Amino acid sequence: MTQIQQEKEITQQNSISNIHFKYNLVNSIKQQQKCHSIIFNQISSMLIVTCNENLKIFQFKQGNIKQISFINGNLYNNNCLLFINLQNQFISSNSNGQIRFWSLNLLKNNKSLQCINNDQKINCMLKNREENLLVTGQAYQITFWVRNNQWKFLKSFEVDEEVHGLTLNESSNMILACGRFNYILVIKKIINDWILTKSFHILEGGVRILFYQENKFAFQPWCGNFLQIYTIDAKNEISLIQEVKIKNQQMKTCAFYSPLQFIQNKSIILNKNQNCLILIILKENGELINQQTIQFHFPYVYGQLSNDGNYLVSWERHIKKIQIWQYTQF
Repeated sequence: MTQIQQEKEITQQNSISNIHFKYNLVNSIKQQQKCHSIIFNQISSMLIVTCNENLKIFQFKQGNIKQISFINGNLYNNNCLLFINLQNQFISSNSNGQIRFWSLNLLKNNKSLQCINNDQKINCMLKNREENLLVTGQAYQITFWVRNNQWKFLKSFEVDEEVHGLTLNESSNMILACGRFNYILVIKKIINDWILTKSFHILEGGVRILFYQENKFAFQPWCGNFLQIYTIDAKNEISLIQEVKIKNQQMKTCAFYSPLQFIQNKSIILNKNQNCLILIILKENGELINQQTIQFHFPYVYGQLSNDGNYLVSWERHIKKIQIWQYTQF
């Protein structure tokens, strides 16, 4: 990136981060089955949701959705979804540990391109920028998969409990993991291998973790009152630099899935805690501010922002609706 491009990006970032915003409810459709995962394709023209053991594919345009395909599943609930944009494909995983790879061009066949039978239910997934590496988190294990013509097992790391959160930095050479254990794991790419290099003790486990800059990440302790913000330096040492106050209903329970999400062009982080979806803005001075909290009836709520940040899509078990919220500046 040239100096002029960098200056333009900084100027744009600064102007965006001073904007006040709100997401307003603009549309909803009935959805009885559980939607644990919601994803957009890269250009936010397509929306895929899990519906218990099934999958629904929608066309998405300016806040309106139209179902265009339906995939019949098996007896096991789907929990995680991930788009592979370069291949026009997506990945689903279910509670029986199966990982399935689907082509958007072959949905009418209702057959996946590949199915991997994993020993444990997948709780979280991430991919690298080149979309040839897949990392999954499950009970007692973090597993790496690589793609040539087909996806295949690369390696795994054993951990003490269930893994519920994974995040990859911008350079694609460091992964952080969190879960039902009181530490954050650091896995680094050294030459061409991934090495578990360090673990940091924390007071309480959590299910959401996110790199939003190269050396800064957010971590949500389980049902905590704050979203914790850390830096990690060249020696892999972490420092707590901010705690963002978030609404807490003292429910003492939350829900898995619905990972933290960062929308760079709008400097927005989407967080989920207990029965709330929380929109947090990154200011030009690096401070994070709680901008909006959308409160639902129960903690079983799941959300995803479109990749341009113009829309938020949510599903909550109590109202059993897919709801669409539109970004508005003020």
